[in-house]
Amino acid sequence: MDARAIGIALCLAGAVVGGAQAFAADPELEAVRRELRDLRTILEHQQTLLNELKAALARVEQTMAQTGRRKAAVPREIVVSVEGQPFKGRADAPVTMVEFSDFQCPYCGRFARDVLPGVQRELIETGKLKYVYRDYPLASHAQAKPAAQAANCAGQQGQFWAMHDWLFAHQAEINAALLRGAGAELGLDVAAYQACIDGGATQADIDRDVRDGINAGVRGTPAFLIGRTGPNHTVTGELATGVQPLEAIRARVEALMAEK
Repeated sequence: MDARAIGIALCLAGAVVGGAQAFAADPELEAVRRELRDLRTILEHQQTLLNELKAALARVEQTMAQTGRRKAAVPREIVVSVEGQPFKGRADAPVTMVEFSDFQCPYCGRFARDVLPGVQRELIETGKLKYVYRDYPLASHAQAKPAAQAANCAGQQGQFWAMHDWLFAHQAEINAALLRGAGAELGLDVAAYQACIDGGATQADIDRDVRDGINAGVRGTPAFLIGRTGPNHTVTGELATGVQPLEAIRARVEALMAEK
């Protein structure tokens, strides 16, 4: 029963009890009066409980809000290895950005086609940023893992980035036949490229990328980690999921470079 209903019931109970006092000599009315007094007591008790419940809910909401602010104020820092991973830019650039990506993910494709060229021009080519690609093929994308194998096998011939760009340019069309033909189109040693794919030569590298992504907290793609370039081929930073705009990446890189 809500507060308004309880209030109305209390008023009615009071009115009836007051009216019943004029007929106190009538045993039946006296019994009604007792029942109404009991009802009034019950209703008053329910009103008290309702007020206490509202106060308790307010305290819970305040606590949750404060906890959320505390969590937001202390982002989780993550250390990720970049050893042996394909990258763009200077190996000793002051800031490293790691992307966990899926060649069939439409948001990864949007980043590769619409944002990465600006990152390349403004941050990678100017020596500020090292950009590292790591595979995170999602189980929901049937061709994501074969595409990752194709890119890594092309990488064995020094053509990872050419295949990377080609796959994202043809993202909506990826299938087994297309992947077989990609090697010839990019001028690879087709026999070696196909043998690499068929033999699963790069599968262990892809599996390691996925394990590292899971340990870093990656739950979807694209996911980015931007931080200061660390020792022993590592980078320490905060994880961000979703397509990151050039402006946000630029701001983060400049902030990290300004740190001492």
